[in-house]
Formats: sequence, structure tokens, C-alpha cells
Amino acid sequence: MFVKPTPGRKVRHPGEARFLSEKGENVMDSFYWQRLKNNGDIIVMEIDNIQNKNIVKKGKEND
Repeated sequence: MFVKPTPGRKVRHPGEARFLSEKGENVMDSFYWQRLKNNGDIIVMEIDNIQNKNIVKKGKEND
């Protein structure tokens, strides 16, 4: 699942010393991430939203 921290919050990866990227990351669904979601610490992104942001309009990119 793709998650990002709620604006203004820092979230650590379990068992690691680093924070979750503000742009979001793919993580394995687990109780840890579900708890953070329920507490409002992270936002779970929909797959469609992620794919739509990465669409490149073709036809004018080589002009």
C-alpha cells in the first residue's frame, strides 16, 4: 500500500531509524501502518490517484 505522512507529522519506519518520505512510499500492509492510519498519522493513497499524477501527455513532448 502507498502511504504518506499527514502534513506536519513525522512517521518512522518500524525497526529503522529513518522517517517515511513526505512524498510517500510503498509499505507492506501491517498492524503498525493500520494503527498509524487509524490515529491520523498517515494518509493511505489510492492507486488511481498515484497513477494519474504520473501520466505523461504524449504528442507534444518532442516538439
